[in-house]
Amino acid sequence: MRLRFFDRCVWRYISNGSLAVIHRERPQWDIQYLKKSSYKRFRQIVENLSDVGNYTYNPMRMNLMASITWFSIYEIAAVMFGAPREGLDFEGGMDYPLYEKMCLESMERPLMKAMFSRSNMLDQKAQDRYIRKTEKVNTVDCHYNWHYRKIAKGDPPEDEFISTVDKCGICTLARKLGHMDLLRPICRMEETTADAMGVNMYLERCLERGDEECTIHYTRPGSAADSKMKEKKKERESRG
Repeated sequence: MRLRFFDRCVWRYISNGSLAVIHRERPQWDIQYLKKSSYKRFRQIVENLSDVGNYTYNPMRMNLMASITWFSIYEIAAVMFGAPREGLDFEGGMDYPLYEKMCLESMERPLMKAMFSRSNMLDQKAQDRYIRKTEKVNTVDCHYNWHYRKIAKGDPPEDEFISTVDKCGICTLARKLGHMDLLRPICRMEETTADAMGVNMYLERCLERGDEECTIHYTRPGSAADSKMKEKKKERESRG
């Protein structure tokens, strides 16, 4: 896949936020060398993928580029500064808590929050835009693309919106690179998105957990749909 101008923009924004977290937590690391080496790895991963289409026809390309940025930084930092290994005590390198922190905090920067806050998933116009977007995404035939199996408005639409995905480009990429253990913070970013929108989000099913699909419910706080999803979440947690 050819690297595009906006791919580099995504790299720059996400990597700056991620590396700021790493520099704060690991001030002894050579951040400039890490950034330079991670960008080389980013380019290598992108250029070895089949094309998912440009940003006009496939807005999910941005999600894929952000994930490639995090995977690249993790890989290079693990090589340069060490990473946990099963059965060994480990502290001070590129461990999972640091990876999770860099992912989540880089998505909580003001620009990202402002972008999410403009797209309330319980607004019917926003829902219609989202549906049109998924229709575009589903037309792109690529191994690393997404496939939306079902999109449903609640009853009433301003109380609930449901999105079901049975193919995720990030999951496919993580499986190829051996990074399935790094997916959970990326999945949790839907919570960051929902918080910025002022709605609640429930991940009822998730490919990362081994389910056949991801089903995301966006609900209005205090609504009947929200109460129903809270009960379902409690039941799942009680079953472990």
